[in-house]
Amino acid sequence: QVWAGSGVDTLGAPSPDGRYLSFVDWETGDLAVRDLASGRSRRLTSKGSWEESGEWAESSVFSPDGRQIAYAWFNKDNFYELRLVGASGGQPRVLARREEVFWIQPTGWSPDGKQILALFSGRDISKRIVLVSTADGSVRSLKSFEWAVLPKLSLSPDGRYIAYDAPT
Repeated sequence: QVWAGSGVDTLGAPSPDGRYLSFVDWETGDLAVRDLASGRSRRLTSKGSWEESGEWAESSVFSPDGRQIAYAWFNKDNFYELRLVGASGGQPRVLARREEVFWIQPTGWSPDGKQILALFSGRDISKRIVLVSTADGSVRSLKSFEWAVLPKLSLSPDGRYIAYDAPT
């Protein structure tokens, strides 16, 4: 067991070296990281209090080199964006912002760190498995479906294959 008690969140992922865990700090809705060795947490975004902003972070995943984190952000316009921020913090960068995409879940990075594997869910209940370029935010749709259940996605270590679960 690496973390117990208040503040535990399961929407993040461990860093490649296993030292850190990204998570949502639900006191504010900010993206944060926890040093699993020291037990200390620090926020990577600083949106202010819930009274100041109703925005929040959600699912997140570290880059292969551990220097960046891709994460979903629910914005003030009531839809999700895919963002990047340095693992040390700094100014977040919006990679994908499309009003028709209601929900985003980043699930992994290509081994070279040039693409992010994600699930986009549209307002029309359609879902797409996509790769998002970290250079320019361009989106390449790989598979579309209309399942009620959201699949789990995983990229093979060499980046050549994507595994996902599907209803029977």
